[in-house]
Amino acid sequence: MAVSKLSAKQPWTAVWTPGVNLVNFYNLYDSKGDVTISTPTAIPTTLDGPIQVVRYGALTINAALTGSYRCRGLFLLCSSLAMGAVGSFSLDYLGAAGSRHWVANKDILVPQSITFTGKNTSYAEFLKWIRQTGFCIFDPNLYACPPQGMGDVQCDWGTWVPLGSVILSAAGCGGGANVVQVVTAGYNGVGTAGGAGTLAPGGGGSAGSTNSVYGGCSGPGTPWSGGSPGGVLSNGSLHGGPAGSGLRPGGFGIIFCSGNATLASGHVLTSKGENATAAYYGCPGGGRIGLTRGGTLTGAFNGVATGGICSSYGANGGTGVATDSTFASMGWS
Repeated sequence: MAVSKLSAKQPWTAVWTPGVNLVNFYNLYDSKGDVTISTPTAIPTTLDGPIQVVRYGALTINAALTGSYRCRGLFLLCSSLAMGAVGSFSLDYLGAAGSRHWVANKDILVPQSITFTGKNTSYAEFLKWIRQTGFCIFDPNLYACPPQGMGDVQCDWGTWVPLGSVILSAAGCGGGANVVQVVTAGYNGVGTAGGAGTLAPGGGGSAGSTNSVYGGCSGPGTPWSGGSPGGVLSNGSLHGGPAGSGLRPGGFGIIFCSGNATLASGHVLTSKGENATAAYYGCPGGGRIGLTRGGTLTGAFNGVATGGICSSYGANGGTGVATDSTFASMGWS
């Protein structure tokens, strides 16, 4: 009797859309239900890994909420948001250290649609992997530099058209800075501040210099990190993250609230670069932080994305961006 052969897997194509008010984006991820953050909490993230997504129902933040490790971004999804007087959402010092394999010139946006292709990994298996890992389906570097376990799924990430406005502008990242070259004996030179971001993280500040020691140049802001600062005799990285000085830039975080948001006086959303405590070191850039909401806002939004402040001779990091916007203004409703 002849034994039938297993049929080979066939190539497939599937189209995903985010849906009105991002309903399909929300539905990709399992909800943790209604949650109150009452003690300092770090959401699990992958060190220098993909944008992480966590979904809640009604989210109340009455303490410090952050990520456990620096990563390309942290997105919180919720149906309503309440932040108390000591509530905070912070990506301070959590800008990812990227690599030359990551694509730095792509905006972070919600695509109008994503066309997926694959063969050995099915579409259902891929969506299950997205749900299990919590990685953001529209993180472009998820496809430009696929992590282990993703399978052979690819998509048209290089040609995505935004659904409405972009979340983070790659072209708007603040520039890095060259060091002041000092040749006069006994003179201390001050570095150059990093450029401010425009809907994006700020650039790093360069280090100061002396007649015998040159400070390093700094790196630009990236879509996943404020700019890396210059150090003494060392340059900041072009790919974000901490420099040789160890000073850390601001990261990237957004709260997507489909309903109403209530923000008490004293709350804060922050993505700051770390301050320097030693002379000559430049400081890292601020990151990108924000709130987008489908409903009304009660209270005043308080967001901070400042670059690091230097003690002497080194230059400050460039300011990033903190925004409050609506689903309607972003073109998602």
